[in-house]
Amino acid sequence: MPIDTVIFDFGGVILRYLDPDWLRTMLPYGDQIQTAVNEYLQSDILWEVMRGRLREMDFWSAKAREMNIPIEAVERYLQVQTARAQLDSQVLARMAGLKGRYKLGILSNAGDTTRMLLQEHYRLHEVVDDIVISAEEGLVKPEPEIYLLSARRLGTQPERCVFVDDLPENIRAAERVGMRGVLFTDTESSLARLDSLLAQEA
Repeated sequence: MPIDTVIFDFGGVILRYLDPDWLRTMLPYGDQIQTAVNEYLQSDILWEVMRGRLREMDFWSAKAREMNIPIEAVERYLQVQTARAQLDSQVLARMAGLKGRYKLGILSNAGDTTRMLLQEHYRLHEVVDDIVISAEEGLVKPEPEIYLLSARRLGTQPERCVFVDDLPENIRAAERVGMRGVLFTDTESSLARLDSLLAQEA
């Protein structure tokens, strides 16, 4: 079945993450905040945020009080981490090149502030046909339902989709529902794998 849709993860694919060691040393309270981030990423609270059961800034406000640091320092950390300069220009260029030839989507495990960031700050809704954010749906990758939802909202079938993500477990889950998967490692080789797959399935 030919491919008519390409779906991209956001964080780790479109958005490049900054070096944690740089963040620790270059930002006010960076060491404390990065330690809190590392703990957050390994905790069940992460999934409460990703499912939309806990607002992102409610979590960070409580964490700032717990760490006895200004909430403004946390906000600054988050602003730097998500600055427009962190978007991968090569990935954006490839998405622009695919637009019109394929349906394009974003499927992201992300909190309740993400849609505003993607649309108002990055204007990615002008590049893709649909954006699925886990916190808005109460579903998270690698649950199969969120992949099926993304395909359905794009008006296609999973078997006609390619999914690009930086986590192997998310790729495996996409493949289990019938999608082709491209594991995003580095930009150049990952885009080459995507191009090769699209050429084979044209």
